[in-house]
Amino acid sequence: MPNHAIVIGIDRYATDLSSLNGPVADAQAFAQWLISSSEVDAQNLRLGLLPGDESPPLPASLVPCRVIGTSLAELNKALDEFFAPPLPHVKRLYFFFSGHGAASSNPFYGEEAICMAGFADQDWREALELSSLLGTLNAVPAEQRVIFIDGCRNAVSDTAQFGALSQRRRAAPGQRCNYVLRATGPGRKAAELDGRGLFARYLVDGLRGAGAAKRWDPAAQDGEGGYTVRWRSLGEYVFAQVAQHRAAQRHEQLIYEEGEHPASEDPVLAAYGARHFPLSTITVRLVDPAQPPGHTQIHLRRNDSSDPDLRDILPTAGRIEFKVPQSGWMLSANAEGWSSRPKTKAVLAYAERVDEELILSRAPPGGFETRWAEMLSRPLGGVAEAPQGQLSIRLNGLPPGGILPPIRIAVRRDSGELVVDPVMVDPLPLDPGLYRVRADAAGGTWAETTVLVEVGEAATAELALPSSDTPALAPTLLAADKPPPADGFALPSELLGPIAGTTVATVAALATVQGVLHYAYGLRRLDIGHCWYGSVGIEVQLVDEGTPQVGAGPGGEAVLVHAMRDADGEAGARAPWRGHPGVPIWSGSQRTNEGGHWVELDDPLAQQSKTGFSLATCVFAQHVTLVMLDRMPSGAVVILQYAIRQDPDHRLEIQRSLVQAEAFQRARAAGRDPLADPNVWELAHGAWFEPISALVACSALFERGDEARELFHAILAKLIHRDVRSSDLTVLRAARAARDGRGDLASALVRDALGSRQAPLVDALLGRLIDLAQKQGLPDKRTAWITADHARAIGHPLWTLRRNRP
Repeated sequence: MPNHAIVIGIDRYATDLSSLNGPVADAQAFAQWLISSSEVDAQNLRLGLLPGDESPPLPASLVPCRVIGTSLAELNKALDEFFAPPLPHVKRLYFFFSGHGAASSNPFYGEEAICMAGFADQDWREALELSSLLGTLNAVPAEQRVIFIDGCRNAVSDTAQFGALSQRRRAAPGQRCNYVLRATGPGRKAAELDGRGLFARYLVDGLRGAGAAKRWDPAAQDGEGGYTVRWRSLGEYVFAQVAQHRAAQRHEQLIYEEGEHPASEDPVLAAYGARHFPLSTITVRLVDPAQPPGHTQIHLRRNDSSDPDLRDILPTAGRIEFKVPQSGWMLSANAEGWSSRPKTKAVLAYAERVDEELILSRAPPGGFETRWAEMLSRPLGGVAEAPQGQLSIRLNGLPPGGILPPIRIAVRRDSGELVVDPVMVDPLPLDPGLYRVRADAAGGTWAETTVLVEVGEAATAELALPSSDTPALAPTLLAADKPPPADGFALPSELLGPIAGTTVATVAALATVQGVLHYAYGLRRLDIGHCWYGSVGIEVQLVDEGTPQVGAGPGGEAVLVHAMRDADGEAGARAPWRGHPGVPIWSGSQRTNEGGHWVELDDPLAQQSKTGFSLATCVFAQHVTLVMLDRMPSGAVVILQYAIRQDPDHRLEIQRSLVQAEAFQRARAAGRDPLADPNVWELAHGAWFEPISALVACSALFERGDEARELFHAILAKLIHRDVRSSDLTVLRAARAARDGRGDLASALVRDALGSRQAPLVDALLGRLIDLAQKQGLPDKRTAWITADHARAIGHPLWTLRRNRP
């Protein structure tokens, strides 16, 4: 089964937009790697280039490739080939784009786009919506989809509505395996340097095995051992290389990973033989004491290898060099009465030269020799019954269990082989060797370290959580008489404990809980939201962390809500915005009946440009639904939804649930595998519950199939037990019945969902309802309304979000 690729680079744009110097060269370099590595044959590589005056000529190796155009219409035509019979058999589909990118700062649209040929400031329709592109790529029947996009993501307009491909296609059957790497984070620019994009330059270098993008893998090359470039190590290499450049620092450019795939998979993108790369020189220099003790012996042992250990006597100059294969190594030293500190040190020798400093300290007699003999007595990666070590993990000095919400932590061998994801036990017993420990916070930030585990020893991996602090957070907390964050932590609730990754949106949500539950202290001083004395309804909050609050509300917008049963009929009264001086949070509240509703912003500018959008939501009995539009300082918009139970006796439980719901929804929007999210495991085991997040989790777990069946049933049972009434739950029950072979029950539930005329609020369940109805042969008249909603939906990663006009 062959691999296919679509590679596009655009240097020349319309006169009112800056042309670029690097995209064509970047696209050519990536295409040349595909051909030279035999990843893709030339006849399966679709190459679209739009050169400028300074673009390089086409290399001879790319002449046999299939030429495609670079406009939106021409890309649409190229993609249509994957759906024309006979359908091609695709193992891995590569998509590479280099050129301009853009993003909308409309709080209900928030779409991003790649700018195709013909794009201009006055012609936004020639910029292709990313959701449309990714949805179509996801429909291609391929085992894996690997996507690289080198373009800016800065917000350009509140009113722009980008173009889309001709059809919104249904996803291909089976588990999604989509790997997406972006040149920069939401709202940021991507830099060029010396005629190349920084991202694309280091991406191609990494695929060719530069630096730590490759890792020694003893199982590679049919067990003979070799080097592999895997997805995760490639992303980490590109991240590290780009971040060191001033051009990237000026734009705050940080490589961003997305895509939905099983966390246990880390595909090999390139493989090289054991002798492909030059030897690395490890220089060991003694820094303490000034003169080495007599007969100081240096030991080097290769990680995950049966190669003989290297030993040599340290010269009196205190400096020695070893020529070694590029790999992970373990460094130790000893002399009579002396041993190295730390006892053994991890050395990642994936560059041509590596410098390591050595410190010796007095040691008990025999201590080092005994421990080294233990290490030599068994091969690394041996049988499970062999002696093990222990690994403890600390995040900002705290154990994982002491942080709310729980942080996803994964442990892999140096080769990239997964050991455990997520880590739910501390300390963790491990075989001796080098391990990579990575912590992923909600929203795409992460931190990683390498740690050495030894026989009978307790090792600790110290990780610093990336700060989520923004300039608006401290003033918001101070306005609520709460301390500002320190070291990435804040205390918005007096009894909730330390919260990692606190945002203004976190504070706004917790303040809303206190308003719903009539709690007079804590964050109520912010005076946002509505006091809900027994009634149910919807509260919409706009959090704009990049803009200080001025006046009573954000421009001329107002919140409109209408019941789904009324189709596009009259909306309820416009809700005025309410806020607190100096705090970037505005809130509009409306009492409503239970059931599904469409929520939109009534913005005169949007009406003029015909860019209005409606968001599906649901109101449950004895709950207030909070719709959060979080516009971050970068301009990127995140939409969050919560159902807050009116139960003052369980205030802290409800607050905790919203904190974990926020972390889960942000991670899920970025495509995180639900099986790798500790918040999902805690939801299934009853540590927290929030109805809308539980619906999202159930939908994601159902897509994961048998591997997630136990968690799916546990969360679904909680939704049914709590009598959460929504079309989403009806669709989930119908899908389960169909999977279990209970056709009559599935048919009845599908008819119930269609008869409710209430679209699911989870976008994936909107499509699943159509699939179930079509499989049951229901007439078009019964399904027309849901098909129309699906056609107008933009394919948001979480929610059913549709254009107000077809």
